[in-house]
Amino acid sequence: MTHKSEQHHITLQGRSLHFVAYGGTPANERRHEAAQPAMWYLMSEGKRHPVMPHVADQPLADLDRALRRWAKANACGPVSHSEMQARLRQATADLSRHEWWAPN
Repeated sequence: MTHKSEQHHITLQGRSLHFVAYGGTPANERRHEAAQPAMWYLMSEGKRHPVMPHVADQPLADLDRALRRWAKANACGPVSHSEMQARLRQATADLSRHEWWAPN
């Protein structure tokens, strides 16, 4: 049986995440490598990061929930320094247009 590659996209906290399912690999005794099951991977900057086993014919709603749960726990960390600076610039740009020093 050949594995059919699948893709799934979600948006979480303003980030677009791309997941791809790859087929498993058999064990290689000469290289002392264990067999790997079919897996879902998060694609990021040309690299893939293992997420969870791929379940054939899994209902789309269940898959979406599982990938979102994994992403919330593993892929959505604190805001980066550059993102925080951009947010601060945007927030303070409005202050410079008003008399922020004046009492309300």
